[in-house]
Formats: sequence, structure tokens, C-alpha cells
Amino acid sequence: MAAECAGLEPAAVAVSLSGGLDSTAVAALARRRGFRTVLRSEAPASCDDADVFIGDTMGELPVFLGAADAAFFGGSLVPVGGHNMREASAQGV
Repeated sequence: MAAECAGLEPAAVAVSLSGGLDSTAVAALARRRGFRTVLRSEAPASCDDADVFIGDTMGELPVFLGAADAAFFGGSLVPVGGHNMREASAQGV
């Protein structure tokens, strides 16, 4: 990841979407709930004021996982399955 939001530390929650989910709709929902939200595709200069960071770009999941203290794979709640949890393990999460 470039300098934008390097490390992601300030954000309380980072969300990485898959399966064709609309990142702008997720961002709008978070904002309506009062969370300061940024999308990776917006190339924010800083995440210092972000409560929620939405990773809506391809190929950067390892970067987001590497910045995480914990990871939850929502797809693991449905019969279809979720992401490969080994990706999080490889990043020490």
C-alpha cells in the first residue's frame, strides 16, 4: 500500500468486501450510523479520523490483514464458506 493510510492503525474496524458487495452502500450504512468512514478506493491521505476503513480494492487483503489485531470472516457463517483463513494466519492474525 502506498502512503495512504499506511498501517491503518487509527481505524477501529477495517472491512474487506467480496462477492460483489457494494462498498459504497456499506460505507453509506456506516456513515448513517455515525462512523467516520473511508474507502480505500478514495485514496485517502490519512486514516487518522477514520472509525471504519473499507478495503474495496483488489489484491490488498494481505496488507489489511497485516495491519489487523483480529480478523473475522463473515462468509464462515453461511454454507457457501468464507475466505481462506490461512491468509490471516500468514499475516500473524
